[in-house]
Amino acid sequence: MQLCQFRQIITAGCLSFLVTAALCQTLPNGAPAADSAPVVLNGRTLFAMQTNIGPFSAQERAAATSARLLILAKDLTVPVSAVRIAPSDKSTDVVAGDRVLLTLTDADARAAHKPRNELAAAYAQIIRHAVTERRAEYNYRSILLGALYTLIATLALVLLLRAVRRIVPELCRRIEAAAAAPSVPFACSAPS
Repeated sequence: MQLCQFRQIITAGCLSFLVTAALCQTLPNGAPAADSAPVVLNGRTLFAMQTNIGPFSAQERAAATSARLLILAKDLTVPVSAVRIAPSDKSTDVVAGDRVLLTLTDADARAAHKPRNELAAAYAQIIRHAVTERRAEYNYRSILLGALYTLIATLALVLLLRAVRRIVPELCRRIEAAAAAPSVPFACSAPS
């Protein structure tokens, strides 16, 4: 019995080591990802991340960029004109004010067949346009939805008040009738 348990423990340990090693492997920095990952805002693909940066896969980079863009689109205190590029020696950041939205490297530029700063400027323009559209649509949609919900709630209240207006007098009549009726004693007697 103990030998069987020992084998199970050793097998589980080896299996967990192999799974951990497989999950921790990443592609080399700048290596093209197996498949590119879309950066999405409001259900619309803006562009795709095609390479990894350090331990971050193209999919992780795209998901993080999509999340940052959604936060930017919802934050009306940051003007769209604040989206710009910030080049450095090894990378170019697309920023909005003091927030980094995404970072592009030379590997990204090679994958897109464009110079890095040109690619970043194109992405910044796409982001400005998409955020402007999202904000306009969100404001228009939220006003319409708010008006619709208010109308539905008002109609439900009117219907409820009408129902109460009809039911309450009938309940009052029944209660008064029950109170006026002679009470009949309740007897529990066994049949003979």
